[in-house]
Amino acid sequence: MTAVNFPSSPSNGDTLISGNTTYTYNSTKTRWDAVTTVSGIQLNSLSVGAEAAASGDGGIAYDNTSGEFTYTPPVSAGVETKTYAYEGALEVHTGVKRLYSARTYTLSSVDAHLATAASGASVTINIKKNNVVVATLSLGAGSTSSLSNAFSVGLTQGDYLTIDIAQIGSTTAGTDLYLTLTLTQ
Repeated sequence: MTAVNFPSSPSNGDTLISGNTTYTYNSTKTRWDAVTTVSGIQLNSLSVGAEAAASGDGGIAYDNTSGEFTYTPPVSAGVETKTYAYEGALEVHTGVKRLYSARTYTLSSVDAHLATAASGASVTINIKKNNVVVATLSLGAGSTSSLSNAFSVGLTQGDYLTIDIAQIGSTTAGTDLYLTLTLTQ
């Protein structure tokens, strides 16, 4: 480290620069106060700006004049979930409640849950589009869930889905069926 040669009779406010440090004389305190400067980027030079509108695959941008980062979220495909519940002991049932499609969607997955598993045989569920079976789920005897059943069933505006319970178990019926249908645009 190089020695700093301070003036012998400084006046208040006098400055002396040595390397990256600026010294300023404070006559009230009878001392030199030091401020070290660093060239290049410093943490206090950075900031995060307001989130930009969703665009493409999204990203993070940096403005090297202002030191500001801006986050742009990706445009996400519209995803909606719909639920179906059949409470109590299951019975073989032809669905009459219709879930109408308000726009073009793809039924991309269905998750099924039972509060109590069926015994002796599986629970079988048919998903119908416009009264035609397009997907079948099976929850094996003793099982209470069937997750991430991937489908690709196209729906257009005005199409409807119904749920049929085709099999309920043989020894003991399952209870409280809950379905979560995932629709993507």
